[in-house]
Amino acid sequence: MKTQRTFHYARVKKSPRLKRVLRYLAACGRAGATTLDITHNAVTTRASSDLSELAANGINHVCRHEFTTQFGARVHRFWLAQFAPNDKLSDRHASNP
Repeated sequence: MKTQRTFHYARVKKSPRLKRVLRYLAACGRAGATTLDITHNAVTTRASSDLSELAANGINHVCRHEFTTQFGARVHRFWLAQFAPNDKLSDRHASNP
């Protein structure tokens, strides 16, 4: 028998952290932001989790792999869905809560 896992997430209305991330992504607009940009500018330590929590709150975002560093780290850029580039690559990565 499979155990169902639950995803506990903060609600945007009550989370200053998620509000900062949302405001920052909205301010970035069509330029989008990398995980590192979000970490530094929205003052958070877990940008990827924050983006998952926003999706769980019904706020869709788009993610695109930009490049891999010489050390093997993959760099991704994120946009709120309404600001995302209009191409097939980014459409495939749209989050659908």
